[in-house]
Amino acid sequence: MRKLFLLISFLVSLVANSQTQPSKQTIGNLNNEVWINGYGSAYKGFALRFSWADTTAANTDPFLKNIAGIKIRTGNIEWQRSVDLMYWFRIGAGSAIIDSTASFYPFGDGSSGNPLGGNVNISQQQGNAIQSSSDGLFVNNFIQDGIKQPGAITWIQNYDYDVSPAIGIIGGVEYRSLWTPITLATSDSTFDRIDLVVFNAGVGSSTGTITVITGTPADDPQQPTISDPATQLAMGFILVTANTTAPPTPPQQDWIYENYITNAWNTLSSTPRIDDQSTFVPYSVPTNVRGLSVQNGDNIRFTSISPPDISDFNVITLKIRSQSIWASDSKIELRWYSGATPIGNPFSISNGVLGYTSTNLSSYQILTIALSNFGALANVTNLLMTVRTTGGRTISFLIDDIQLQQGIVPSVSYTASNAITLVGSDFQWGGALTKNTNITSSGFNTNFTGFTTVGNLVNITQNSAGTMALSATASSDAILGQSATGAGVIARSNNTLVSSVENSLKVQRTGVTIPTVGYGAAQEFALNAAGGSASTALRSNRLISSWSDEGIATRTAQFTLTGVLNAVESDLLTVTGTGATQLNKYVTNAFLGTPTNAIGTDASGNLVQFAVPSGISAITADNGLTANTSTNVRLGGTLVQATTINTGGFITTWTAQTQLMFLQLLIIQQVQG
Repeated sequence: MRKLFLLISFLVSLVANSQTQPSKQTIGNLNNEVWINGYGSAYKGFALRFSWADTTAANTDPFLKNIAGIKIRTGNIEWQRSVDLMYWFRIGAGSAIIDSTASFYPFGDGSSGNPLGGNVNISQQQGNAIQSSSDGLFVNNFIQDGIKQPGAITWIQNYDYDVSPAIGIIGGVEYRSLWTPITLATSDSTFDRIDLVVFNAGVGSSTGTITVITGTPADDPQQPTISDPATQLAMGFILVTANTTAPPTPPQQDWIYENYITNAWNTLSSTPRIDDQSTFVPYSVPTNVRGLSVQNGDNIRFTSISPPDISDFNVITLKIRSQSIWASDSKIELRWYSGATPIGNPFSISNGVLGYTSTNLSSYQILTIALSNFGALANVTNLLMTVRTTGGRTISFLIDDIQLQQGIVPSVSYTASNAITLVGSDFQWGGALTKNTNITSSGFNTNFTGFTTVGNLVNITQNSAGTMALSATASSDAILGQSATGAGVIARSNNTLVSSVENSLKVQRTGVTIPTVGYGAAQEFALNAAGGSASTALRSNRLISSWSDEGIATRTAQFTLTGVLNAVESDLLTVTGTGATQLNKYVTNAFLGTPTNAIGTDASGNLVQFAVPSGISAITADNGLTANTSTNVRLGGTLVQATTINTGGFITTWTAQTQLMFLQLLIIQQVQG
């Protein structure tokens, strides 16, 4: 009887307990982590009793954010910590929501409800200018404000995209954005819309940011515009189709290495130093490619089981995480092959390429490489990654999620202005200046070298009156003209007036407000001299114009020709403002000779040549005078006629050097007094 009573009491308690809350058994405390060896399970369910305000609040717990795979709850949303401890990702179906201050790369599972592709329409704002040479180097001289290195936008799943690092110039300042995941807003139930991906200038730093401007749904949706042209650049537009959770038609994709789906590419490593099935901190669990102390020439090959049509794709993306700091010349070379034959060009990943830096040892970096970097590709069957180092150096790395995709590579609209002309995709020097333009040489020279059989090598045309076509300023000589066979400089006026005199060459001197007499400008002639160098010219002559009166209203100038004698320069000819002409060296008997012609002036002041009058060239003397030479006459001789000498009030004094014995024939006639 007693046993029956106990059995009835037990059954009653079971019924009562089934209608009330279960009892609670506490294990551990708030600062303990309880470990279960082996597997843990709950028969009826597992409850997250505590709710955090958000993931930021959860990160304030010193333990939670450092436990990979731990789950938390924020209201009705559950989150799980990533394996690399860099972010929280939402658990559950629907559009992925990412809450992270670090890089994150979500994936779909390939099912019909969660495909891996979608249609994306993209365009590029006008006005961006870029110039790249064939080796990918940017030529800064041709860049305006705009996208310098476009970040490729690749689709992940739903309306989630990755934007690879980009470089933009805003207000003349270069900014670099990091790899950025973006999630577009939920589509409208009725109308399509167009969203704009925006590159933003950094605030107080050189790091740019990527954001999205959500467009307005409409029957005819329009592209939105950037909010602030002073701080933003448009990168690309994405069409969001009405009532969809992902682009209706996925873009082409081919996973070369990815763990969520069955790989269609086989891997083969040349060395145990490259492990293609590593489980050490994969980006996408469970495996990645790990290179540990990899040496020069070590490689890994990815071979497609069913080779794709490479023309269906335009980018290859991968995740890479450095495990050592690489030397400046260390790199991973990517090369496509058709069987055993290399095709196209290699492309190398190294420090600074596409924003990659090996000093970041804590997180994965996404690299999106445009296939155009590899040149012409066809019949691709495999991809070879080879490590290139020098000096016996090694590198370490992790690589995951390698994918070919028909990504959204912003097709930068090339424009040219300010004397640069765009012909196709080729930038050429030439065109209209749109602003005052300065070129700073910074210690370098600008040389124009070449030949032309038609016209001149360089032509400068100025169509505005009163301004110069060419101005050169220097602390010494400003312009040098050289020619092996012709004139170094030709100054020509093309004025068509038939009866005017126009300046073909103007020589000026300026910079002085109060000049004095002698202030002038000169045209110098200089020549090589024997014993000197071929590049040194010494002054030989100068044409000088100078003031003899410096006042504005009374200004008077003179013109002087100088010459050099025995390395000494002196004035040879001076023409004054009055017209007087001075032969500066004809002040002594330095130029004696026998004249055959004479120079005089006519009534108009013209210099004329005339014959030397007779008697000047053949001298005779008589009546007390004697011709000593052809140019000299002496007192003495025979008087041939009675001769009178009129003293004219002057006294004639005879001073004898010998004794005068007798003066017989001297008759002195006193006219007055």
